[in-house]
Amino acid sequence: MLTASHLRQLLADIDAKRENARALIRDLQAELTRLAAERKPIADALRSVIYPIVDLAPELTLEIFAYYAAGGYDPVTCLVEANSGMNEYFNMHKKRTLS
Repeated sequence: MLTASHLRQLLADIDAKRENARALIRDLQAELTRLAAERKPIADALRSVIYPIVDLAPELTLEIFAYYAAGGYDPVTCLVEANSGMNEYFNMHKKRTLS
């Protein structure tokens, strides 16, 4: 049978471990808050990024993906032709904007 003294010591040990766990939780909550504050401007900046592919005409985007999906392509040629097509599109768009 455990003595009262021994039982009190066991409770004191458990209480100390619980306090250590609470302190760890407080530290982790503070770290989560700090990381959320650090993350916010980065997420805001990412939301402001403009992806040029979104501005392409759907027909041109379809051609690029259809060419890629057809297989039997040379990746370098595919990129060169896609770039050429995008340049033509942007030049055409620039002409329309300037007129």
